[in-house]
Amino acid sequence: MGVIGRAAVAASVVVACVAPVAAPAAARSSRSGDDRPAVSWSVEPDPTGIAGERTGFGFVAAPGDTIDDTVRITNLGSTPVELDLYPADVVLGDGATIDMTRAADATEGVGDWIELPEDRVVVPAGEGVDLPFELHVPEDAAPGDRTGGIVTSRTTRGEDDLGRDVTTEMRLVARVQLRVTGAVDVGLEVSALDVDFEGSANPLGTGRATVSYVVTNTGNVRTAAGQVVRLRGLFGITGREATLADVPELLPGASIPVRVEIDGVRPAVRTTAQVVLRPRVGAVGDGEGPMVDEVTGASSAVTTFPWALVLVVVGLALGWWWRRRAHRRRIARAVDAALARVGAPDADGDAPVSPASRSGTTSDGCTRDTASSGRPVAPGSTRSR
Repeated sequence: MGVIGRAAVAASVVVACVAPVAAPAAARSSRSGDDRPAVSWSVEPDPTGIAGERTGFGFVAAPGDTIDDTVRITNLGSTPVELDLYPADVVLGDGATIDMTRAADATEGVGDWIELPEDRVVVPAGEGVDLPFELHVPEDAAPGDRTGGIVTSRTTRGEDDLGRDVTTEMRLVARVQLRVTGAVDVGLEVSALDVDFEGSANPLGTGRATVSYVVTNTGNVRTAAGQVVRLRGLFGITGREATLADVPELLPGASIPVRVEIDGVRPAVRTTAQVVLRPRVGAVGDGEGPMVDEVTGASSAVTTFPWALVLVVVGLALGWWWRRRAHRRRIARAVDAALARVGAPDADGDAPVSPASRSGTTSDGCTRDTASSGRPVAPGSTRSR
C-alpha cells in the first residue's frame, strides 16, 4: 500500500454547478417562503479511520498501490436526504480558480482511480453513513500530484419569481490529494512581467511603480511561494524592495496573476524590476511542505526619467543664460557710450557719431571738419595729413 501521510482539506458547497474546494465542512440549503425544512449535510473522511480525525484525504503512494479508506456522510437536517455520489477530478479555471468535473464528465486522474460502492445514498435524518472506497494507482502513473474529490450532490427543481423553471445543484466535496512517488519537479515560472512608473510633480519627490506578472506552476507537485519584488535604478543606484503576500498553493499547470504598487521610488533614469520567488512544496500531511531553492524570475525595465527635475534645471539654465546675455548687452552699450564721448571707435570698430563729429560751414565761410582736428578749414585749402 504506500500510504505515508494525510492532508487536511475542507469540503465545499457549490450552487449551480460551481465547486470550489475550500468552504465550510457542512453544506446547508434553505428556501425562504416555503415550508420545507432546510437541508444540511457534511462529507468528510471517517474520523475513526486509519489516521484518526481528519478533514480531508491525502495520500502518498507508488505506482501500482491500492489505498483503502472510508468517507462519512452525515445528515445534519431533520428529514432524510438523498444524494448522488461520484469521484471527480479538479479542473483548472482562469487564474488560480478550480472546479470539479461533473458525474457525466470524463476523468483521467483521481476521479478515474477511485471506486465507490454506490452512486446514490439516502441518509436518515440526524444520522451518518460510512462508505468504504478504493483508490487504485495505475502502474504507469507518472510522478507528481493529483487532486480530485469525492462529490456528494443534490439536485432540486422549482420555479423562480417569474415562473421560470430553475434547476439547482448543490455539491459538497471532500478533496482527495494524491502524490505519486518518483522524481519531484518543483518549478515556478514568472512571465508577462511589466513595470510602469508614475512620477511626481515635485522635482525632488518620489513616484510609484506598478509591477505586474504571472506566476505559473511548471512542476509536477503543488507549490506555494513567498515573493519579493526588487527595484533598482541605473547602475544599481537607489532601490526599493517589497515583500508581497505568498503566492497561494498552485496545482501543476495552474497560473495566477500578481499586481503590486510600490511607492517611494526615486526616478533614476531607468528602473529595473526583478521578481524573486521562494517556492514551498505543498504538504500531503499536516503542516507545511519543505522550502526549496529560491527562483529568480524575469526582469523588466522602465524609463524613470526625473522630468520634473530636468525641467527645473533647464529653466534655471535658460534663466541664467538670459540674464548673462542681458548683462553683456548692457555692458556693451555702456562701453559704446563711453567711447563715443571720447571720440574713439566703438566696440564694433566704427567711428562714433555725435554732434561734434558732423561737418558744416562756419559763419566766416570756412568748413569745419572735427573728424580730424576740430579746427575750421578755409575754402579751397587742403589739409595736409
